Amino acid sequence: MIADKTEKLKGILERLNAGEDTEKVRLNELASNVDEMDFQLFQRELRKISEPLIIILRDHIYKENNILYPTAKQLLKAEKWIR
Repeated sequence: MIADKTEKLKGILERLNAGEDTEKVRLNELASNVDEMDFQLFQRELRKISEPLIIILRDHIYKENNILYPTAKQLLKAEKWIR
């Protein structure tokens, strides 16, 4: 099960890096059809789309908070950081 999720995440990352917005398109289509769908089916589809994106977003935020911002703070002079 973990290997399956890992493969799905790799696929999503590859598409995102290639500039494709397939997940965004799928999410928009799902939102557009919500009134016509069975609610449980909607929940399952939403979970399929959103869970990998949540993992990617958490990873992105972690990197910003623990790598990017601390590095920028070290490199910028104090007077520029305060502005």
